[in-house]
Amino acid sequence: MDIKFCSYCAGALVESSEHGTPHQQCTLCEQQFYRNPLPCVGALLFNTRGELLLALRKFPPAANTWDAPGGFMDLEETPEQALTREIEEELAIHIDTWDYVGSYFDRYPFGHANYHTLNLMFSSIITDVTPKASDDISGVQWFLPDAIPYNTISFPNLAYFLRAFMAKKFTSIAT
Repeated sequence: MDIKFCSYCAGALVESSEHGTPHQQCTLCEQQFYRNPLPCVGALLFNTRGELLLALRKFPPAANTWDAPGGFMDLEETPEQALTREIEEELAIHIDTWDYVGSYFDRYPFGHANYHTLNLMFSSIITDVTPKASDDISGVQWFLPDAIPYNTISFPNLAYFLRAFMAKKFTSIAT
């Protein structure tokens, strides 16, 4: 998302670069504005049969597509706190034990902006609770590894991440 005017002095912003890192700089006060990704968290939730839980998005962007439960981090939240909060909001269950499994970049088109995101992914196994769709999720479904609907995953890099993660996870289990 490119801003056109400085939020400190209202001067015009121009493209600049420092050490190869592009940013915007104010022509009046010289304040620099870097384009940093927004941190997000996502859950790869499995049951004891090895099925992956996906959530059906209720609202844009990507309404009616499958997504990993999760969302944007709030200020002063750790990734684990954010994920626990998001899972309670979206699935009406409490999970506080997470294993970090990887991260990826993606884009989140919303309104007039196309935000860069950094998605931190965690996994957990659900054994004694039943997730229910709530908040901005219209449905949930368990998928066997060979039945994950990659063609209807909400964001391109999530589909790529899921393919790589599932291939690695189930290859290492088989060997």
